[in-house]
Amino acid sequence: MSRVIILSNNYISLHNFNYLLIFLIPFSLISGSFIPDLICVLLGLYAIKSIFFDGNFKIFKTYFYLFFIFYFICIVSSIFSRDIGFSFQSSLLYFRFFFYSCAIILLFIHNQNKILNIILVSLLSCLLLLFFDFLINYNQNISERPIVSYLFGDEKKAGSYLSRFYPLLICIILFKDIKFKNIVIHIIILLSTFIIILSFERTALLIFSLSNLLFFIFIKELRKILVVNLLLAISLFTIYSFTMSNNVFNKVFLDTKNQIFTNDSIKIFSDHHETHYITALKMFNSNKILGIGPKMFRIKCSHPDYITTYIELKDNQLINRGNGCATHPHNIYLQLLAETGLPGFIYLFILELFIIFKLVKIRITKNKYSNSKYILVIGSTILLFCNLFPLMPHGNFFNNWINIFYYFSLSIFIYFNYFDYKNVKINN
Repeated sequence: MSRVIILSNNYISLHNFNYLLIFLIPFSLISGSFIPDLICVLLGLYAIKSIFFDGNFKIFKTYFYLFFIFYFICIVSSIFSRDIGFSFQSSLLYFRFFFYSCAIILLFIHNQNKILNIILVSLLSCLLLLFFDFLINYNQNISERPIVSYLFGDEKKAGSYLSRFYPLLICIILFKDIKFKNIVIHIIILLSTFIIILSFERTALLIFSLSNLLFFIFIKELRKILVVNLLLAISLFTIYSFTMSNNVFNKVFLDTKNQIFTNDSIKIFSDHHETHYITALKMFNSNKILGIGPKMFRIKCSHPDYITTYIELKDNQLINRGNGCATHPHNIYLQLLAETGLPGFIYLFILELFIIFKLVKIRITKNKYSNSKYILVIGSTILLFCNLFPLMPHGNFFNNWINIFYYFSLSIFIYFNYFDYKNVKINN
């Protein structure tokens, strides 16, 4: 069915401004946290106007209730924490991500093709920007820091940034009717492979690999392309490692193996990660219902009831001693267990189970979709699943930078699964 959209000429400039904000989201995330958060707020104001003043609340009613139950859980957890003011820094304004998400959905409803074109141009531009950044920094000392480092400074986020947008970029290219489509996809996958590997970010490599595995399973058109690029990437990476530098191979693969399999035992990613996880579980065990409060992990991790220590040995020599203290436990599921208790954790866990259910259902009912719609529906689901995949390290759940990714992915998932190709009336 066609979508019915009522637009007023008074809002054309406002929509164009919001389209510009969507275009700037990928660029802003390279700059740090302030600009993407500003964009989040500006888009949120547009959504607040549309939902509450233009009479579009009914469109988001279910999403509104589901989100604000979770928001209420976070607020109550903060209220009962040991430092309400500090905890509120993360939870009180968290609602802004809901309205940011709604704004993206509204703009998709207004003009899906325009938004897809805007996102495509933005993501391709950022990929090229990262690639040229790689070329500029190629000769720097890669044993000290990632090659892809100039744009992100000391923050090792280049690989994470690219891997989180990668599924969306591939699916938009596949959806679009463009010349030399397969060649463009080959180039994107190859550039992404080397940027992610050379960023030294193992989590990014895991997200990237998981995305490609799901593409191979669910999208037939990509299978040959993925196999060819895998063989090419392995060949080029092997040549590079043996002729120019083996630092990348050692850091990404050998160091990972040594951190997981250490001292005749198996660690969860590393001693460092495992102590974070144990500390978080100790916090949950003492605060099962409400948790210790958002943002409180960094405050409570040194408490005698929760602190967890480790020593790292190499050839029976002590090389590192540490504990489970950090700003967050490096896994969003364990973070919600520790900071918001069972209610907050259950919300995220059910969402991930639902996404898995949707992946299976979409594949089983593939024949009811046109090929182009299937690409966008399965692609948006893969995008959200990979961003929230539980069996990997994560950033701080309440951090605005990572939430821009999460709610961007959630918005696209919601739109293509529940709004696209429906008769949606928007009042303006």
